[in-house]
Amino acid sequence: MLNIECLPILVVSACDNSRATKIVSDVVQQDISQNNTESGEYCTWNIENKYYNAKVSIHALLDEQTPPLHLTPTVEAHLIYLEADEGKEVAERRLHLSWDLVANAQVRLILKDGSESEALVDWALRHHYELVTFASPTEDFDDEEEDSYGYQRVRSALHAHTWHGLVRIDGLDLPASITNGNSENDVISSDSDESCNSWGSWEQWSGEREATFANMLGSLQTDRNALNSLADNERRRQAELLLKAFRSALRPSESSDPNNT
Repeated sequence: MLNIECLPILVVSACDNSRATKIVSDVVQQDISQNNTESGEYCTWNIENKYYNAKVSIHALLDEQTPPLHLTPTVEAHLIYLEADEGKEVAERRLHLSWDLVANAQVRLILKDGSESEALVDWALRHHYELVTFASPTEDFDDEEEDSYGYQRVRSALHAHTWHGLVRIDGLDLPASITNGNSENDVISSDSDESCNSWGSWEQWSGEREATFANMLGSLQTDRNALNSLADNERRRQAELLLKAFRSALRPSESSDPNNT
């Protein structure tokens, strides 16, 4: 079985164990027993969509708990849950409690029960958290917008993330250490401590794209004056190329839209 500390982690900040269990169950769409939550690890979520498969360990951090800082390097997502009567102050407190654990999380979400306040919206923007509510659809609600609120939006955001150790469905552009002699199951589950090595392979695989982006950014800084003399449409084209290189450096595929699960 894969060492739990090798899996990427989603941290859920909530008031108590009962609420955290309900949140995790609704996110993964599977009942999670409270009897298995003493360690803080609530479940392993098998994410499957049309682009990739991944395993994610979901941990909860309850109010007044001490953050398990040894897990910090593997935390990739953070979800703060707020009750209907909780607002900016509670969000601030839960972020402060968890900060040393979740500071490097790439996916940051606030799931708010009840209506949102202007103060909470401002707080979320300043701290780079996406505010998700359980807002009821309006009369002119479009079914295609159902992933814009509630747990569906939370799942869409998490599916859109490129988790460490994911296995692409199409099998393209995988690291050599994965494609040479290893099956997809070997990547997801292993009895060896070397199961964490796919992280290093992922970094090596993405290094070429990162170098391309770095070179383009360096050229932009060097040729700033020359760029200023270009026509608007040409400057726009150069900006689009830079953005494309940036996205390519961060994602295994720039044409995939993981929101379609």
